[in-house]
Amino acid sequence: MPITLQSTIGGFDADFLRQLPALEKRMEGKGLDPSDFIIAKNAARFPVPYMNLAPEVGGHCDYTVFVAGESFTVTCASDAAFLEYFTKICLTESHGESELEKLEKLLERFKRWLKDSPDFLK
Repeated sequence: MPITLQSTIGGFDADFLRQLPALEKRMEGKGLDPSDFIIAKNAARFPVPYMNLAPEVGGHCDYTVFVAGESFTVTCASDAAFLEYFTKICLTESHGESELEKLEKLLERFKRWLKDSPDFLK
């Protein structure tokens, strides 16, 4: 099953939706089940001072990822920026690990990368 998508501010852009099936296949190849993931897109709770625009006209959005009873939220300028960020996290190499170990390491990467993420993602 695919990643579940939710949004309170309209859908995800067409390019994001076109690229998602390829990401899901790559996730499966890494031992991750895409159906374990929910991605929710909402208006950014804290406006970015230099880009204080509504999402419909190019402002930032909050993307919350839920997986295995955990979640994280990152603010990105676009669906494409979020997809690039999420892809890097999900597809980092992990060899010889069980699905649970891979998921636990993925959650740790989420936490570490959010802590160290560049300002444009926050």
